[in-house]
Amino acid sequence: MKTLRDSVLRLAVRQQSWLRREHWRRVQMVMVILRRSLLRSLRRDAGLTRRQRGYVLGLRANLPRASVVTAHKTRCRVSGRTHQAFRDVQLARLQLRQQFGEGRLLA
Repeated sequence: MKTLRDSVLRLAVRQQSWLRREHWRRVQMVMVILRRSLLRSLRRDAGLTRRQRGYVLGLRANLPRASVVTAHKTRCRVSGRTHQAFRDVQLARLQLRQQFGEGRLLA
């Protein structure tokens, strides 16, 4: 039989894994931005040959675009769910119904 404590612990573990993924995503975003700026400055370097500039341009083209890296999904602050999460309260539809039912949120 599931208890309230078990469900709270499962939510805590799920939220911790979501926080780890979110941190990793932000680190990757910073790394891509740094690589793009480094490759942009290398491409402008006057000491490079035309072939080397083409190689640098190809490396830069293979990096994801900044808009893709920084794309933000609205997530539920309780469950980490992305689908059907409301921006105003930062809760998923299911959590919103549950908290209304328990009386934690007012209409």
